[in-house]
Amino acid sequence: MTDRDLANEVAHTARMLAAAGLVEAFGHVSSRLPDGGFLITPTSPLHEATAASIITVDDDGVVVDDPSSASPIEIPLHTAVYRARPDVVAICRGHGPSMVAWGVSLDDVPLLHGLGAIAGKVIPVHNDLDLISSPEAGGRAALTLSDNHAALLLANGGFAVGGSLLEAATRLWFTSRPWARSSAVMRGAP
Repeated sequence: MTDRDLANEVAHTARMLAAAGLVEAFGHVSSRLPDGGFLITPTSPLHEATAASIITVDDDGVVVDDPSSASPIEIPLHTAVYRARPDVVAICRGHGPSMVAWGVSLDDVPLLHGLGAIAGKVIPVHNDLDLISSPEAGGRAALTLSDNHAALLLANGGFAVGGSLLEAATRLWFTSRPWARSSAVMRGAP
């Protein structure tokens, strides 16, 4: 796959997340490049993502090219996760309503629905209200993620990782959906 093909996939995945209602205002999608670094969506709304708007970032989190849009402030999140997790090929960051609701608690989110296993056995909550805008903050978020498939960010949505863009997007979707269906079970409803 060429870098251009991968940029098309990143943009397509971003538009999928927007269409699925997994972002409010902003979110971002990234994917590793085979020879180092990664591609990431700009700060424009994800439903507007195109291959031409995708930004290239090196392994140290430095923007190599910025086509015309501003770079996401949370590039350090992606950089740190890619550094800590060689198995991760893609990261999807969003703000689905259920993610935001569950992210107001400091407790890890348990698996409450069978399909939720796609998102992982547990979804840890990263206990920091600030945006992940520095290498140190990125490192702390990567530690919170650990070897899990997804993490919630305190009152700020969450992110999911995968071996492909589709896997990361699917995990982000299931990070939100099972909790919405399972909240009735937690209240004791049938």
